[in-house]
Amino acid sequence: MTQQPGNASSAEANTQNAQISLMVFPYDTPLRYLPAYYLLPLDMISKSKECRDIPRSALKALESEHYRKVIFNTEFIHLMMEAISFLVWPHLGIYAKKEAFSMDDPIYRWTYATPLFLNCLAEISDYNLQFLFSRPRSFEYPYRTMDEVNTIMHTTVERAIDKHGMKEIIEVVKQNRCDEDYSSVNSAAKIDFLRKRYHTRNFAPRMEESLDGLMEGATEPDQSNIEEQVVAEVLVKDFIKQLTPRDIHILELRKNGYTYQEIADQLGYHTHSAVKKRVDRLAEQWLAYTQGHT
Repeated sequence: MTQQPGNASSAEANTQNAQISLMVFPYDTPLRYLPAYYLLPLDMISKSKECRDIPRSALKALESEHYRKVIFNTEFIHLMMEAISFLVWPHLGIYAKKEAFSMDDPIYRWTYATPLFLNCLAEISDYNLQFLFSRPRSFEYPYRTMDEVNTIMHTTVERAIDKHGMKEIIEVVKQNRCDEDYSSVNSAAKIDFLRKRYHTRNFAPRMEESLDGLMEGATEPDQSNIEEQVVAEVLVKDFIKQLTPRDIHILELRKNGYTYQEIADQLGYHTHSAVKKRVDRLAEQWLAYTQGHT
């Protein structure tokens, strides 16, 4: 797309704009991300050592061979895709954080349709290539606060949803979640989904039984409560991820039938009571964990 010069008042602006008007930008050029880069708050930009020092003037940035390489580098594109996805998520009407979901979730994946959101951003604001390259060389985009960014992104996302007919699709996805939509990280959203999925909100006793089974030895599953056991097993696995390797070893030994004294001898404890106290402490942690998810 050939960029047309703006009505700049200074001779410097006219000269620069005349030069820019001869430039042709391919559809897939990384330059399309540059206007949105100037929207990002400083703390988001600072996460990238390579990208954080790009001049706030687009013309100055492109005059530098170093910054041209930075802008056309995959790290810059990756930064922008992650940043736009992060900024889009809060405006989709989903109470849980983005980290609770996986790339299998359709809404999560849609937030990475970066060009789509960049086009809508360009339509509702001055963060677009035409404005960018019609400014004089001395023009620099100011840093925005997160509140200002959220205001702009709210309008951007609303436009994207309306323009691409996503409102009904988003609602359908929200009402028809599946296990794969959630990340492996334990979250309130994931727990709530499991509760609804297995038609129960009172399975703390079942989770306690699962942990007891892990410490004392596996038991045959109760087929009459198999759904609750599935939920309990998922939460047990998430709880175990928080433990130290030594604690996991203790639980594994208990599962395999070792006595407290045998575990003490194997792991170097002075007495079997020290092992029992540690197991009791793990049980207390487990109870606190289950109470936080019921």
